[in-house]
Amino acid sequence: MDPVIDNAGGTGSAEMLPPSLLARIENAAVTFSAAAVLLLCVLVTLAVIGRISLWFKIPDHIIFSGELMVTLVALPWALVARQHGHVAVEVFTKRAGPPFRLVLAVLAAAVGVAMILPLGFAAYESFVRVVEKGSYFDGDLFWPEWPGRLMFAIGFALLAVRLLVSLVRAVRRLLQGNLSEITPESGYF
Repeated sequence: MDPVIDNAGGTGSAEMLPPSLLARIENAAVTFSAAAVLLLCVLVTLAVIGRISLWFKIPDHIIFSGELMVTLVALPWALVARQHGHVAVEVFTKRAGPPFRLVLAVLAAAVGVAMILPLGFAAYESFVRVVEKGSYFDGDLFWPEWPGRLMFAIGFALLAVRLLVSLVRAVRRLLQGNLSEITPESGYF
């Protein structure tokens, strides 16, 4: 059986592709994000029922909703990058041959790393700053600001690691002269 490279980067047979540690972490982040979506649905539903019925009020539900939205948006970024599910303009690249597509993949990963590392560092600094100051949201519960900032920093960190892995694999593939077609089935890098 031919060896295959999975989207997570692990090498294995077509029957059994063990996910890498990074892929497991990305999958766990997406699971956590999905749980945040469910929790957000329950929170909004209860808040609406409480307001309509006037029986109860959920304190700081708007703050909780905002913090949950950060979680459900930021954590899946790395998985989307792994699956190449981001927005891509393919007007010219579909007509290009595999060698040029690989060069474009190296360029895209390098630009992605160059853009994400400063943003990730800023997210980390923001997290550290609110922890050191003990910042909190004004409201009934004085909810701390750090949980949402932490989720944002984790999302950027996972994305940065995934882009660095993609860049290293693309450069290695280019240097090895492996210019075969780049498709989801071939594992991209």
